[in-house]
Amino acid sequence: MCTIGPGLELPHCLPIVVHYNAKIGKNCTLHQFVTIGGNGRGKAPIIGDNCFVGAGAVIIGDIKIGNNVTVGANAVVTKD
Repeated sequence: MCTIGPGLELPHCLPIVVHYNAKIGKNCTLHQFVTIGGNGRGKAPIIGDNCFVGAGAVIIGDIKIGNNVTVGANAVVTKD
């Protein structure tokens, strides 16, 4: 089941997709058209606290994003 920490910020009301097994830490910001997707085997990203995910970014697979990380707009992240 997806878990999201307190303080999630969604500055724009456009599509954001989050896998049902993803974990998102506290005080994170997700911009428009972000996808946090699984690997097809039920594994999904774990995103740490205080992270910023820019518009159009895609984070997919069984990976971990640490605390205080910025993922730039339109980035595709497939590895820790």
